[in-house]
Amino acid sequence: MIVNFKYTETFISSLKELGIGRKQANLLLEKYEKHLHPSPECYSIPEYLQDIGVTRYRGYLSPENYTILYTYEIAENTIISHAIIHQRQDMMRLLFNRMIER
Repeated sequence: MIVNFKYTETFISSLKELGIGRKQANLLLEKYEKHLHPSPECYSIPEYLQDIGVTRYRGYLSPENYTILYTYEIAENTIISHAIIHQRQDMMRLLFNRMIER
């Protein structure tokens, strides 16, 4: 069964904010899609999101220490990638800043 991948504008924006080059980004996303394709629900909900009551998003941790936050829409068999962050970033500050921007 083929799993579809979609990338939100927020994801693309967060990828650019990290300053990841096109070649590195392509390799990262290739690994991400390869890992999730056979079992989209294999990754867990990050603890820092659970702590604030957000349980919709799962987190894929790459070997390069990036976390991709995604949801899996079972009915459409689609993985929607919402954001990418580096492990060194303060997730709570990023969430707060994102709320203020809206």
